[in-house]
Amino acid sequence: MGLKGKAALWTAYVCLILAGLDLAIRVTGLERRLLAPLLYYQHDQLSVHRPSQDPARVFELRPGARNRTEVDYTINRQGFRDRERSLAKPPGLKRVVVLGGSTTFGSGVADDETFPARLEQLLNKKHPGKFEVWNAGMCAYVLSQEVALAEEIIERYSPDALIFQYLNQGR
Repeated sequence: MGLKGKAALWTAYVCLILAGLDLAIRVTGLERRLLAPLLYYQHDQLSVHRPSQDPARVFELRPGARNRTEVDYTINRQGFRDRERSLAKPPGLKRVVVLGGSTTFGSGVADDETFPARLEQLLNKKHPGKFEVWNAGMCAYVLSQEVALAEEIIERYSPDALIFQYLNQGR
């Protein structure tokens, strides 16, 4: 067997091992068990999270997920705890995106009780239909993860403003 044949055989062998490892991880739920310690005390929210393809973010919300426990957590198609939003921003609308940890995400409160949802309600009470405030809060995120997410948000959704909530000192 020539050098090319040996290289092809080794490549096939490595691919087979990697495919087997991937299958084992999926079958055993290992990725969820490894994700759990990263989410600290948010174990009621594991079903709405997944590992991220972006190594800077580590984990993210699962687009379209819904968790119904003591509190409902709804994740939209963009992967934010928010109602469904149009990607195209209508003229005259101001798009604000709020980033932060579990306080921004709204751990323990209903979707419409998170502080980004309440901010949208207050802004639109004074200026009807002029504002949308997206909730990009992620439980257990630190500032470096929020910055990586912010870069993606700026590129994809053209927000007019970003608000960072950090240094959680309680409610």
